[in-house]
Amino acid sequence: ASSECIDSLSDSMPYMGGISSIDSELSENIYNRVRDYYMLTDEKHEGYFADLYNNTILGYFADQVMVSHGEEIKMDIIEALERECRTLHGDFEESNVVHYVRDEVNKAKRLASPFIEQPLGEERHPIESCAFNPLIEGDSDPKRKALISELLGDYGGERDKEISPQEVLFYNAIYGIRASDLSKFAPARQSITERRGSGEYFRAYHNLVSEITPSIGETKVITPHIDRRWHSISELPDLDDSYQAEQLFLINSALLYGLAFGRLEWSDGANSKEKVYRYLPLRGLPEDFVVSNGTPCDRFYEVVDALTINMTAVREILQATEREKVKELERQKVEFFATTKFAKILA
Repeated sequence: ASSECIDSLSDSMPYMGGISSIDSELSENIYNRVRDYYMLTDEKHEGYFADLYNNTILGYFADQVMVSHGEEIKMDIIEALERECRTLHGDFEESNVVHYVRDEVNKAKRLASPFIEQPLGEERHPIESCAFNPLIEGDSDPKRKALISELLGDYGGERDKEISPQEVLFYNAIYGIRASDLSKFAPARQSITERRGSGEYFRAYHNLVSEITPSIGETKVITPHIDRRWHSISELPDLDDSYQAEQLFLINSALLYGLAFGRLEWSDGANSKEKVYRYLPLRGLPEDFVVSNGTPCDRFYEVVDALTINMTAVREILQATEREKVKELERQKVEFFATTKFAKILA
């Protein structure tokens, strides 16, 4: 309720007691509490008198208000809205009051709606429901019953005596939503029937985690996860199945093109005398592959695992091989395929 409504309610219930003396019951309660305090032999609590004021003094007046004006104060949620309309707008026309109650209830329904954008794809149908105390329907008022049936009953309303008559609980939820169903979290889609860019949150996340490498010392960004490996599909599946399939395709493409164009090699490791699998980045010296358990990649079947946890290597291999493919295509315009570098590697 607004302050204006509370002031109006307070004005309708003036204090009828005296100002020069207080009620004997209150006086006795205060005296007994003060006497108990001074008779304490244990350590005296510093909040004792605050409790005396809040519970003994204010509690007494609260009880007296309920004794004198309880019938006016004890109103259900619908009666409170009707009284609010009359107080705020000075409108006692029944149809206008009902219209005000209907508008306020509909506002509460909208507040219960999920605070998200409309999901992508097929239209989702929210599950709507509410719960209320049957006392708000009134005992012998058919108009009130019809209003409650319209506003709450048709909204999946359930009667529950455990709920306070001073409130109505609204529930509104959409089930089966995945992160990729929300435009800001969705990956890019490029197909015959659908074409859209990735969402800004999706781009921000993947731009960050793409800089995380297996080597802690070489990683210049801080992982957004508790575990620094959780961004990798080798540890946790991606929230979007199609995007995970796309990542697997890139990983296998990097393996194939890396072998075909000599970007993957089996040679002496930088930190070991044993031969390990390494990749040639766009710039700089070859870098050793590391598998997910932290050991050097010294078996061919481990290369996929090493690529999976190192998307930076995947990206650099694909970029490098793409440049070489373009160069090879340019050469093929003026020479036979059998004499190209790609054909020689395959041979």
